[in-house]
Amino acid sequence: MSDYAVGDSAPPWQALGWTLQRNSRNMVGALLGCTILFGGMALVMPAAYRSNSELMVRLGQEYLVNADPASTSVFMERKEMVVSEVAMLTAPELAMRVLREIGLARIYPALAATIVAGDKESEATAFEEALL
Repeated sequence: MSDYAVGDSAPPWQALGWTLQRNSRNMVGALLGCTILFGGMALVMPAAYRSNSELMVRLGQEYLVNADPASTSVFMERKEMVVSEVAMLTAPELAMRVLREIGLARIYPALAATIVAGDKESEATAFEEALL
């Protein structure tokens, strides 16, 4: 006798549907449990990342990209590139970060000497003068 039954047979996905219905509470519980567990871990763990960047100013042949009038792509010209790089380097946020990282006393010792211990106003004034 053959293992195959003759006649109407259930579609292959019907058994999967029964399994999903029978175990739906367990699956929802596992999904919520994992979500709560890993969400809680993400909130509790301290942020651990570090960023680094480097700015290189090259004044070589690579900046002569608009030399070909038949070129269809639009690139910045040398003057625009240098102006944008100078704008990045002279940003007050970058200057303040450098002053805080290196220290006001190492860059401008005379301004650091004017800071009164514990006085936030004198410290802010010294940093503003250093930025200028």
